[in-house]
Amino acid sequence: LMQAPVFDPVRKWANFHKSYTQFQQGTWDLDFPKLGDGTTSLADLRETTRQFQEILVAARQSNTPVRAVGSRWSLSRAPATSGWTINTNRLRGKLRIEAPDLHPHYASASGSETGLY
Repeated sequence: LMQAPVFDPVRKWANFHKSYTQFQQGTWDLDFPKLGDGTTSLADLRETTRQFQEILVAARQSNTPVRAVGSRWSLSRAPATSGWTINTNRLRGKLRIEAPDLHPHYASASGSETGLY
């Protein structure tokens, strides 16, 4: 079951090293659900992409600055924003590629259509 993005209204954001803090309007957390074998489905990838785009549309409509950040390791203020942060740190995983996901010419050119991630 796909989880909707979660908004955390905490206004004080800090990098991992705590060498600086930034006041912002909050953080959106996105996640890929994991299947039993640790993979993420193509449908979940598409849904997460749709959710990401929905947040960006809302930010544009409200004129809210937005930055996507991962594990917050940056020592510079590059990922900091006064608006919304989108936490992409949980967007990790494996996506198994199946034959129907490939362009028809790929399988014939490569000779392999299994074991792709």
